[in-house]
Amino acid sequence: MKTISLNLSERYVAHWDDACIVRELISNATDADPDGFEFTPTPTGFTLYTSTAPTLAQMCVIGSGTKDSTTNTIGQFGEGAKLAALHATRQGYMISVQTPEALIGFRLRTPTGMNERVLHAAIHPERKRDFGCLITISGLHNAEELCTNAFLTDPDARFKDLALAKPSISPCRIYVRGVYITTLKADSIVTGK
Repeated sequence: MKTISLNLSERYVAHWDDACIVRELISNATDADPDGFEFTPTPTGFTLYTSTAPTLAQMCVIGSGTKDSTTNTIGQFGEGAKLAALHATRQGYMISVQTPEALIGFRLRTPTGMNERVLHAAIHPERKRDFGCLITISGLHNAEELCTNAFLTDPDARFKDLALAKPSISPCRIYVRGVYITTLKADSIVTGK
């Protein structure tokens, strides 16, 4: 096993709640596997599978990713997934990412000479998978409720935290709390509070 510091202080994104974990991971899965990812809620967490997988370098470097500003994606650099791992680990949940390169677990450690904990990736190259990426979260006791809300089955939730992705481009994809809702084809879109 090899451990790499991701240099993310445990104090970063302190305002996040558990819904942010679901939002960011589903957003990344939507970008990584637009033809369909597998999301399975469990009583104490969820699994998320995509047919594509990030490299270890992309997972361990802030600002690294395969997306660019010309693509129709939610994010660009995969930071949301790293921050989801940070929040989940800070809350005491178990999160792992299994790719063709390795199984990656996360923990908070205090590096020598520092007085605060930072997120570290524990890399197990012997526990890799053949293809795709499988993210597993356990210990999240309200996972089914969060997952239901992430998919916006509650009609009242549809207009909370509304965001437009690249509103100057038609068609325009609409997201609520980072989760894809629909695509509108229009010359202009007007939003109000």
